[in-house]
Amino acid sequence: GSDDHTACLWSPQTGALKRVLNHKNRVSGLQFSPNGKLLATASLDHTVKMWNARNGELIGTFDQEGNQAKCLSFSPDGTKLVVGLDHGDI
Repeated sequence: GSDDHTACLWSPQTGALKRVLNHKNRVSGLQFSPNGKLLATASLDHTVKMWNARNGELIGTFDQEGNQAKCLSFSPDGTKLVVGLDHGDI
């Protein structure tokens, strides 16, 4: 995770910073989808955000209803995202 409330996308070809992905609190986890097209980030700001992994555009924000998102993982086929919350629920 990141204490500066961000996750960064870097170009694997050039090493250049492509995009800074912002949250309002510490980023506690991130996961690329199996096909590499999506990036999900979990944060202590009570949200999970879904990003286009190629250009860093925000696709959607999912409020965790007052629960801090600690970790996440895509299903092997990429159709589901599981989120682990601070009180142990998924």
